[in-house]
Amino acid sequence: MLFWTTQFVMAVGEMLVALSVARWFFNKEHDTVGNASVFKSLSQILFYHTGTAALGSLLIALVSTIRAFFVYLEAKVSKAGNKYLEVLLKCIQVVLCCLDKAIKYLNKNAYIQCEIFSTNLCVSAREAFFLIHRNAARVGTLAVISKILVL
Repeated sequence: MLFWTTQFVMAVGEMLVALSVARWFFNKEHDTVGNASVFKSLSQILFYHTGTAALGSLLIALVSTIRAFFVYLEAKVSKAGNKYLEVLLKCIQVVLCCLDKAIKYLNKNAYIQCEIFSTNLCVSAREAFFLIHRNAARVGTLAVISKILVL
């Protein structure tokens, strides 16, 4: 429940930023956008998109729970001294870490799609995936450039 709750709060935060930016971007009169827009966005998210945030956060929480279980198993196996099983568990943890990062990345983009087009999580995730797929070179270039600038 702790994993799910923290991921739910983070999902609502990501959706709040996405909807607030979408309201500002698609508004022709930028002077009318203020603090009230953020509160309107929050109420719209809590009223219409709570299920989307709950489902997306549940997916991440399930993977995080499985990862935590394998970390626990690996700690127990390392005390026992079985090196082969320890290496296998580390490989499983790497795969789960990659899956976790992929789901978080897809969820973030799905939340943005959800807030712009007001669709559910599955439709938004599919549209986000194909949008990223169509623009893979741009997304990759932008990721590399942003990592260099941050460094």
